Amino acid sequence: MSYAGPNKPVAPIDDPYQMFEKLYGRVKDKESLKSILDDVREDLTRVTKQVSNEDKKLLEEHLTFVRDMERELQTSDQQALPHPGPELDAGVINENDNIPRISRMQIDMLVNSFRNDMTRVATLP
Repeated sequence: MSYAGPNKPVAPIDDPYQMFEKLYGRVKDKESLKSILDDVREDLTRVTKQVSNEDKKLLEEHLTFVRDMERELQTSDQQALPHPGPELDAGVINENDNIPRISRMQIDMLVNSFRNDMTRVATLP
């Protein structure tokens, strides 16, 4: 069992296809990658005129931080993984006779996620 905190067990994902989608299939909506700062530019201008110089400095630091995060997210979306994702056997049904194949697919994803530095901690159901 894995826990997110006290009395908060994390349900395992035993379907290799579901885990593959969680790890590699995140298709980001290009609309959501646009800058939030561009959407609130008018509000920021109005607020900046009404706050003290000290608050203006804090606001500017926060805006710089958010803009840097947006750039990082956009560039990380464009970067390819150092190692390609594993190829899963198609149509493997989660039944007793297929447990060895399912286990192999899960182990391949676990190893690949370490190689791609997607995680540093993992459990195998």
